[in-house]
Amino acid sequence: MHAMPMTADISPIASGRRTLMLCGIVLGIAAFGLATEHQATGPGSPAEHPSWQISLYVWLIAFEFLLLRFVSFSLKASHTPLSALVSERPVNARSLGIDSGIGLGLLAAWFIIEFGLDALLGSGDQRSVDRLILRHTVEIPFWAVLSICAGVIEELVFRGFLQRQFAALCGRRWAGVVLQALFFGIAHLYQGWVLAVHIAVFGLVFGIAAQLRRSLIPGMIAHTLNDLAAGLSLG
Repeated sequence: MHAMPMTADISPIASGRRTLMLCGIVLGIAAFGLATEHQATGPGSPAEHPSWQISLYVWLIAFEFLLLRFVSFSLKASHTPLSALVSERPVNARSLGIDSGIGLGLLAAWFIIEFGLDALLGSGDQRSVDRLILRHTVEIPFWAVLSICAGVIEELVFRGFLQRQFAALCGRRWAGVVLQALFFGIAHLYQGWVLAVHIAVFGLVFGIAAQLRRSLIPGMIAHTLNDLAAGLSLG
């Protein structure tokens, strides 16, 4: 892999105002998650009903597309297409094959890192995660769609848009990698500090991979498969 210099200057792809607005939207949703953190998930709770769980998945899918739409609109001023965030390399059958292999390797590496984080910090407070657990077979297709949306859109938003914008703000690519990872963790503080650290490390590992490969595709593949596996294994 031919990495771009981590200290090279980089130009912004959107205004600072749009970047702050996006950060505000993400933090607002995180605050909502914190406010509803203690919602019951035990027997007899609303979450036990498929219609409630499916409604939650649909709402989260809609939020992912809201983020995508916001980023797409923010790029218009610089005439930057979304595809430019996805990959700085030509996308063809050969590159997709390589990216798929890298994505699987990235997923395996993350499983190892997460195992180490569990041993070091523990698995954290699982109450916020419990609300997303599959409980009925009918929910599986909705979880699959949500996993794909999260894997693709969150990589584009955090490792694509925000990583680039933070790098432009600081004038250094490595700063973009680190800052987007920190923000990714902060945005998940409603899950407790332990899981927020896990998620920040996730963002850092995937940000480094995106920088080295100059493509979000391996991260999108690994992120999607990780979410799919998490939901199916916990359900």
